[in-house]
Amino acid sequence: MTKKPAQDTNIKFSVPNQPIVPTMQAPQSQKITIEQAMKIAEHHQQKGNLQQAEQVIRDILQAAPNFAPAIHLLGVVAYNAGKEDIAIDLIKQAISINDKMPLFHANIAEMYRRADRFDEAVEAGEKAINLDPEMLFAQSNLGIAYFDLKEYDKAEQHQKIALALNPNFAPSLNNMGSILRNKNFDYKGAAEYFRKALAVDPTHIDSQNNLGEVLTRLEDPDSALIVLNKLLKQDPRNESAWCNRGTAFLALGNGEEAKNSYIQAISINNESIAAYAGLIMVALEFKQNELGEECAEKLLAIAPEEADAHGLYAALLFSQGKTDEAEIKFQDALAIDPDHVGSKTGMGNILMERGDLKGAEEMFTSCVGKEENAISSAIYSLIQVKKIKEGMPEIEVMEKEAEKLNGKLIDSKAISLGFALGKMYDDLGQYDKGFPYYIDACKLKRKSFDYSTKNKEEHTQAIKDTFTKEYLQKNAGHGNPTQTPIFVLGMPRSGTTLTEQIIASHPNVFGAGELKHLINMAKEYAPDDEGESFGKKFKSIAPEEFEKIGTSYLKNLMEHSPDSNYITDKMPGNFHYIGIIKLALPNAKIIHIKRHPLDNCISCFTRLFATGQAFSYDLEEAGHYYRIYDGLMDHWRNVLDEGDMHEVQYEALVDNTEEEARKLIDYCGLEWDESCLEFYKNKRSIRTASVTQVRQPIYKSSKQRWKNYDQFIDPLKRGLGDVLKKYE
Repeated sequence: MTKKPAQDTNIKFSVPNQPIVPTMQAPQSQKITIEQAMKIAEHHQQKGNLQQAEQVIRDILQAAPNFAPAIHLLGVVAYNAGKEDIAIDLIKQAISINDKMPLFHANIAEMYRRADRFDEAVEAGEKAINLDPEMLFAQSNLGIAYFDLKEYDKAEQHQKIALALNPNFAPSLNNMGSILRNKNFDYKGAAEYFRKALAVDPTHIDSQNNLGEVLTRLEDPDSALIVLNKLLKQDPRNESAWCNRGTAFLALGNGEEAKNSYIQAISINNESIAAYAGLIMVALEFKQNELGEECAEKLLAIAPEEADAHGLYAALLFSQGKTDEAEIKFQDALAIDPDHVGSKTGMGNILMERGDLKGAEEMFTSCVGKEENAISSAIYSLIQVKKIKEGMPEIEVMEKEAEKLNGKLIDSKAISLGFALGKMYDDLGQYDKGFPYYIDACKLKRKSFDYSTKNKEEHTQAIKDTFTKEYLQKNAGHGNPTQTPIFVLGMPRSGTTLTEQIIASHPNVFGAGELKHLINMAKEYAPDDEGESFGKKFKSIAPEEFEKIGTSYLKNLMEHSPDSNYITDKMPGNFHYIGIIKLALPNAKIIHIKRHPLDNCISCFTRLFATGQAFSYDLEEAGHYYRIYDGLMDHWRNVLDEGDMHEVQYEALVDNTEEEARKLIDYCGLEWDESCLEFYKNKRSIRTASVTQVRQPIYKSSKQRWKNYDQFIDPLKRGLGDVLKKYE
């Protein structure tokens, strides 16, 4: 609810010696009664002629220094002139002379409320309605004061009394909508009240703004924009409306318009908390880290006491992989508000990364039902971190949420909900019921970006044409000779995380996780890495450049663990750059993980990745991508020397874990250590889609999982083509 007073409020305000409003030449005095003079002063005040009003009131007080109504009216003038403290003092003086005037108490109550002195506002408001229970605006404003104190039942009680006095009182209709919105997230009920208020007064600013805000929450941002754009034509400097417009565009995935709207709000108020928070959300959604950091610092400077300020900064840090810094900020937010949902969810994700799945589950569970958007945060995270079994309460919650998919649900929330429902029914063994949710969610996700199988083919062919056996031999001998890097690569969801976890459980190895160092350096040398340009760039560089690439990579790698002899990099997509690895880091270990193509692609298709993996949201495109990957790996086998790369079949690793693990450790040049078989006890932070799987001993349920979905995956088989014959 806005803290602006209802428009129908009629605020009537030891008298200061100096003029409250700059004086003008006094009119010629006329002999009139005090009653007549008061009417003249009131007329000037209501018309905004504050100088004239003050002059008449001072004339009255010269004749009758203790005339309480005049002192009160002077308080109104002071308030209208922006002299809030003087106004309150004047009203208090009027009350000390005559405390039986309900209007005095009602107006000082509203002044207290606007000054965020809510307890005093309630006390004064109660006195007003005790003196006159039928004072409409006093009942309404008292309801707002209780609302500001989050005493929603009392707020509702007084708004209902006001509406009993006047069913068409727009401010109370608007306030009832705000109560329903904040009390129990009843957005439909709130929207009905806002519309009722607008039926009475189509220009009611607060109701227009509130309706626009709540329509976005009701997954109807298009309608929200119609309302908000109309309001902004009426009131172009409405900071809150610009912020709500930004949120509507953000819900539609239009980051540029969202950003522009928030910036417009800041141009009106350079300390707009909502606008800076909105810009941080834009930064998170569209990976604009510089913008996010700038706004997060500004927001903390403006509102250091707000849990949201710390929580949003923490979310930004977490998105950049700065887990330790994020944890500090999440804890700062929780110190301010122990029930801050965003920060508890964030802490749950940190605990999950660190292997404390029980702690993560408890954190997520404590958030469920505490926010209207729980399905896209706490519930979704909870479904991912635990295996759902018959009888669990999450099932009923999720099935109720599933009903929303039949209505207007914006894509981002429908995607999260679809993946969560698919995972739940997969856990329950109800595959026929669950997989259609994955299909629908992936269709929505696929609409949100461009992806070209043709470009992928051209890029891969350029790699093959460039990194031939002759090219590798010609450019050999110039790389950095370090033995520190251990590359673990392959298709996403092929078992790279499990493999790295086994290796990183060795006491002499540090697991650095998925690093972008090699990909970023490849792009520096070939920024336009689609099609032939990639090959042309690398064909033209001098052999000595590979030593620079290797040294630069090693410098970045060592920052993760300066004292480690061996460090893993398990970015799956590095399979594209095996030729670069061989030339730039000739003594690095390269471990390739293979998995059955149907299982591998199904595992990708049923996972909502945090970033990237554009191929995975369409079954045929996923199969096509795997086929290209498989062909590239055949190329590397043909051009590399024996021993340059160690390959692991995921299914063999699952079936014969110790045997395969010993081969891995031996290939890395390390002595065997039994801790490698207890990889699930390793508490290092893991940030991949497989984070929960590697926190438990080997299980075999992921083998031949594709058979559960055979009736749905013909497009995948078409995409894979002849690759499937290798596994028949």
